Amino acid sequence: MSRVLHFHLRMRAGSHVEPLKLIALSTLVGCTSSAPERCALVPDNGDVYSKNPCPAPRAEAHANALWSAAADDMWAVGDRGEVDHYDGSSWQLILSGTGSKLRAVFGLNAKDVWAVGDDGTAIHWDGNFWSQSVTGTSQVLRAVHGAAGDDVWAVGDAGTILHWDGAVWSSVASGTTEYLSGVYFGARDDGWTFRSTELFHWEGRAWSSFPMDIGIADSIGGTGPAIVLLASGPYYYHYDGTAWSSMYTTLLGVFGHPGGTLLAGTETWGLGSSESHFPQAISDSAFRFDGTNWVEMLRMNNAWASAIGGSGPTDVAIAMNNDGHACIIRFDGQTWTQDP
Repeated sequence: MSRVLHFHLRMRAGSHVEPLKLIALSTLVGCTSSAPERCALVPDNGDVYSKNPCPAPRAEAHANALWSAAADDMWAVGDRGEVDHYDGSSWQLILSGTGSKLRAVFGLNAKDVWAVGDDGTAIHWDGNFWSQSVTGTSQVLRAVHGAAGDDVWAVGDAGTILHWDGAVWSSVASGTTEYLSGVYFGARDDGWTFRSTELFHWEGRAWSSFPMDIGIADSIGGTGPAIVLLASGPYYYHYDGTAWSSMYTTLLGVFGHPGGTLLAGTETWGLGSSESHFPQAISDSAFRFDGTNWVEMLRMNNAWASAIGGSGPTDVAIAMNNDGHACIIRFDGQTWTQDP
């Protein structure tokens, strides 16, 4: 269903609007509801990278979220408490201890990973097992992020904001009763969350509404202090640690490599709509931000992406779906291939 959005930008000094440049590098072709096994990754010159990226249903590919500590250490979370782990060669189902839908996953390192979801569910991976953590809420938790092991935040419905101090979860006033869709922390005293049309900032003491019109926002993420806030309309908003600026785009979601291991703003990935579907809410393209422009790295034909994640420029994974047939495809910096 299409949405017509009207943006009235009110940003700090130094903000600007720039046109988007797209460069198509590769396309998924041949994916149809009657023959998903004939999907193929094809670059501009017609060469085929993989003939069978979606041959059969794969549980881990129906992911609501992905997070990766390394190329051989990725987590996928989904419905009914589904948690799967990729060790660099294969995916394995891991006992999560919950049957609730899991909507988000985030880690500080390989032995400190959180997943959150419905019924106030929060589970933690310590490097050996997943265990449930008491949150004190039954609200849906939609996102989780943090700056340190004793500074993790989860947000969700009814304006719910929870903080993990390394020992317990506690509720923090948000200033809204509407559901919060995403959260990102570049530092302990620099956090952001949002409801559909309002942005909130944490400066170390309290959450407060931030005076900027953001259209209808979908997701937030980034690298270190430089973050990207994406609206589902034709703009994304970039924060460089001091001021916000905007750029026209067709992205619906954003993924930034966690931990600030790359220069801020130089390696951010997002899911969005190709020109054939925009402005419909269909994530059928993957884009990379090179610091100046958004570059289209992959286009899916008759398929859509439910999640994107990775640990660096040579480890980017996308959960792709096509009429119940799903797979996870991975970019190694040069080519796309399907995970076994």
